[in-house]
Amino acid sequence: MGGNMKLRKGISGGRGERSGSALVLSLIAVMTVSVLAASFLQVSSAVTARQKAAIDNKHSFYLAEAGLIEAYAGIQVGKTGNVGTMAMPAKFGEGLFWVEATEVDGGLVQLRATGMHGAGKATLDLVVERGVMDMAALGVFSSEDLEIQEGALIDGYDSRDGDYEVQVEDGEAEALLRGTLETVTTTVGGVVGGVLGGGGLGAVTEPVTTILSPPELGDQVADEDVKIGMGNVGSNGSITVHGSDQSPTQIFGAVAPGPSGQVTLVGTPEITGDVLPAVTTVALPAVQLPTVPKQKGTTLSNGLVNLLDSGAMGFSYIDVTGGSELVLQGPSSIVVGDLTVGGSSQLTFDTTNGPIDLFVTGSLVFDDTSSVATSSTDPSQVRLEMANTGTAELSAASQFFGMIYAPEASVALGAGFEVFGAIVANSLSLAQNARLHFDVYLAELALDKARPTNLSWRIVDFAPIASGNGANNPFKVLNVDPTTLPRPSLAHEDQVLDLSYIDLGGFVTTYLGSENAFDWKLVDSVLGGTRDGLSLLLSGTNKTTTIR
Repeated sequence: MGGNMKLRKGISGGRGERSGSALVLSLIAVMTVSVLAASFLQVSSAVTARQKAAIDNKHSFYLAEAGLIEAYAGIQVGKTGNVGTMAMPAKFGEGLFWVEATEVDGGLVQLRATGMHGAGKATLDLVVERGVMDMAALGVFSSEDLEIQEGALIDGYDSRDGDYEVQVEDGEAEALLRGTLETVTTTVGGVVGGVLGGGGLGAVTEPVTTILSPPELGDQVADEDVKIGMGNVGSNGSITVHGSDQSPTQIFGAVAPGPSGQVTLVGTPEITGDVLPAVTTVALPAVQLPTVPKQKGTTLSNGLVNLLDSGAMGFSYIDVTGGSELVLQGPSSIVVGDLTVGGSSQLTFDTTNGPIDLFVTGSLVFDDTSSVATSSTDPSQVRLEMANTGTAELSAASQFFGMIYAPEASVALGAGFEVFGAIVANSLSLAQNARLHFDVYLAELALDKARPTNLSWRIVDFAPIASGNGANNPFKVLNVDPTTLPRPSLAHEDQVLDLSYIDLGGFVTTYLGSENAFDWKLVDSVLGGTRDGLSLLLSGTNKTTTIR
């Protein structure tokens, strides 16, 4: 019996040892699982943090890009490119951004945008080149006083819609303008109609001189005063228009003298568009001559067709005489000292393979028995520019499709030289029965040229917000109140706005002051204006091509 008891005791001790071992193994397993769970939790937290950081970085990147786009749009309409500051950034969604603009030589602007969202912060750079201010949008323009003789016809059309003659026949060469001038129907020996709703002036026996007064501040422009036309006529000075029953003068479009100028009608001319002074004078940029190989002058008097190959070249002079023809082939850029196309001779612009830019640094003469031809009716393909203070006598009996630009020169336009496009000069003289047709397509192209060009883009930095109080909250990091921050469109650097416009009630209104304090929603149509002295037209903000 004693032996049996010993046996049971031995068996019982073995079971206890085995239970203790199982407990230890279980504890080890639990600890292993705990360690693994902690490791997995730590890894998961790290992955989540990285994912959140990546999302914040991506959001901050997009915010910085939004800042660049906002600054680019601002430069396009004449703003500085500065949008917000670090102390007062622009709020956009749950993040913010600001853009610093730095002027660089050669018309370049460096835009540096910083965007912040959550714990992310991104900085991007964009370098743009300011657009070129093309004066073609001015239509028919003279820096000095402009005098339009009897029998003149000035109107507009759109070369993209087909031939001018077809548009006139179909009534398409017309565009709605908000007019403020009632058509003058005066006849010699008859009753003179009033201006701007005035009464009759009585019977006369000689041509009547009428000085047109633009609407004053607070005048209302009614819907029934809407007129038709697409021609643009402007001057930095005054404009005088002659007309009679025998030689009627018609201007289908706007007439805009300088800020202190006036429009004077002599006789019975007809104007169907706005007669409003410009808010500011227009400074005509000097012609930029290309660098071309220089050659000696040449005289072509062989009576044959002479071809000038495409390319860049220069001549001290070119004389085309004796029934000869000179054909300029595009694409080409040609600089000539003096250019003369004599009697019975011809100058042809062949733009089949590309545009032609012809620069004249001396005098330009198209004889009244000569002819000038263009192979295309697209006026954007030919530019004739006077680079200095010379003179241009354009008397050839021809139809010219192109742009004539002479910012320092005097241009005399003969009755037979019919211009389809635009002509802008320091001094412009129009003969009786002159014909000018402003192509609004050139104005569209001018706005495109005014847009800045992107030159380079790069990522400057991805720098997360420093941890600490306010981490993952850019508003706390910068110590700004998000409820007081401006939205992007209102965060542009403030400028002085000098604006003349027609408000929603149809009244002529002006504004001078901070642009940030001005509500553009009050504007029905812009009559003219400047932003820091820069014409709104040149900065590309006009929605139409008929108002400058």
